[in-house]
Amino acid sequence: YFLSEQYLQHLNRENLLGTGGKLVDQYADIIVKIWKGDVSYTPPVDFKLTISKFAPQFAGYRQHDAQEFLGYLLDGLHEDLNQFNDKSNLDLKIQEINSLESNSNSNSNLVNNNNNSNLNDCKNANQSWIKHLQRNQSIIVNFFQGQLKSTVICNHCLNNSVIFDPFMFLSLPLPNTEYRFIRVTLICLDSKRLTSNSNFVTTYAVRVHQEAKVIDLRKELASITNSNFECLVVADSFNSKIYAVLRDNKKIGSISPTDVLLAFIIDELAITNNSNNSNNSKNSIFK
Repeated sequence: YFLSEQYLQHLNRENLLGTGGKLVDQYADIIVKIWKGDVSYTPPVDFKLTISKFAPQFAGYRQHDAQEFLGYLLDGLHEDLNQFNDKSNLDLKIQEINSLESNSNSNSNLVNNNNNSNLNDCKNANQSWIKHLQRNQSIIVNFFQGQLKSTVICNHCLNNSVIFDPFMFLSLPLPNTEYRFIRVTLICLDSKRLTSNSNFVTTYAVRVHQEAKVIDLRKELASITNSNFECLVVADSFNSKIYAVLRDNKKIGSISPTDVLLAFIIDELAITNNSNNSNNSKNSIFK
């Protein structure tokens, strides 16, 4: 679109909401320089100065929100390329919408609306989109804009109110991660496993709940390695030395992602001897 200079046919320098085509000119200049490949790098100095002129919030060299900048850029390009005065283009788009509407499912559910109480979703959405196109026609609309359907239901009369609004961005919440992966290097000190061709050192990524404890980490690691979790010792290391043996009641959330964890598989005989030498048979070296 920019390399072929097709955008020049749609450039609207008279739109008071735009930049008089200056933003599009600078953006097209950058695109051409990048794709021609004549230079090893392209500093966007003029592009940044143009942005700063029409959007002072982006002036200077401070850190700015990338989403906010992208929103301004797309909106600015849209207004500089907006062909809302082109009635022939609008008529063509209306014909396309009506053609899609005629091919849509005729059994769509009816909705109640303040303006269109007897129109189905498809017709209601098409009419809303046509109204939007009467003021907004550009390649940005074609590629980056869509419609959101908002439904409000009255709790008393159960009446539905449906509105179709254009959008260019969808704000989505970051998922609350309930699980995390703990990187553990397993060192086998069990003579029986070593004689059965087991690897002496193996690294695992163990998936555990954020609220889990070290005992849960041991059990999960034992399940992965097909070993007895009572024979697993988990330790924190620092500078290639064991810093501390992690107790069973230690929470996983207190373990930093940068911590280097080691797990040792020891002989069951060592566990048995430790239990026999303890005053309380229920105690273990892990607690």
